[in-house]
Amino acid sequence: MTDVPDATTLSAALEAELRALATQAPRELRLRLLVAAHAAGLIMRDLASNESGETSADLELVTAIRAGTYDEDLPALAMRLRAEVAARLAAAAPGYAGTGPP
Repeated sequence: MTDVPDATTLSAALEAELRALATQAPRELRLRLLVAAHAAGLIMRDLASNESGETSADLELVTAIRAGTYDEDLPALAMRLRAEVAARLAAAAPGYAGTGPP
């Protein structure tokens, strides 16, 4: 029986093939191939993060945005994003931009 590759593997292969084709394509097609390759890479990374079983706040927020939770309250979304960025910055680089001790 033949092993069937999963969606993440197929997306990675598609991205690599499109990038290889872009190097050989006429100039007028090159950008379109690179955009398609980039899209395949985004799909691959999204699939990989979903397959890892993450239950992080990131996936929760993405799900809420996709569901339209913030459609009518964009200021609330902006506040949540600012708070998350500030918290990550404080953890990654204490003292940067007044987020922690110098």
